[in-house]
Amino acid sequence: MTQTAEEKAEWNREYRKRNKDKVRETNKKYREKNKEKIKAQKKIYTKKNKEKIREQKKEYNEKHKDARKIANKKYRMKEENKEKARERSKNWAIENKDHIKAYNLKNKEIKKAKRQIYLKNNQENERARWKRYYHEKRPLMLERAKKYRKNNEEKLKDIRHSRRNRNVDYVNKAKSGGCIKCGFNNTAAIDFHHRDQKDKVRDVSRMISDISTIKKIQEEIDKCDVLCSNCHRIHHYEERNRA
Repeated sequence: MTQTAEEKAEWNREYRKRNKDKVRETNKKYREKNKEKIKAQKKIYTKKNKEKIREQKKEYNEKHKDARKIANKKYRMKEENKEKARERSKNWAIENKDHIKAYNLKNKEIKKAKRQIYLKNNQENERARWKRYYHEKRPLMLERAKKYRKNNEEKLKDIRHSRRNRNVDYVNKAKSGGCIKCGFNNTAAIDFHHRDQKDKVRDVSRMISDISTIKKIQEEIDKCDVLCSNCHRIHHYEERNRA
């Protein structure tokens, strides 16, 4: 009597259940013997069914999100798996670069906002990761930076000029209230006097030239009193004489 497809499938299930070890061993031997054949078949299937596979993975990942997160973390923590995981990620990115590019373009603002939140909440981890990466890839990064500077001289010059002008305007605005002692308010002769030299990181005037960020400049200004050049010199003269 001929078996129906359902009956045959049921028989196969029962057989595999009764002979787990035997089936596992047979499959293992087959895979080892036909590695290249299986790889080629998978490649063809994946190419033909990209969207279907992507949807299935998406559905599965969503359903098992927490369990996968824990398993992935455990896997990556093992030293012998770190390089494998990096290589796998790299290969996946190469194979799916068009999809990644389209996704990133479509979700640019969302990704940017999420990235900002992540960086804010993981500053120490990111700092440590960056230091580790820089230490490992220092020669490569220096070479890239050198090449970039060489190919973008004019662009970098314009950026430096623009930032310096921005810093000058910001510092002049901070000076505009004038000297706190005599009221003189010509910004060309106004200085920032550090109230405590121990807190001083750098002269504000030098921070303009080395294109420091506005945040860093403001942090330094907060440590200072605004004095005209004369009052500044008189202050230091009196300070020395007191000592």
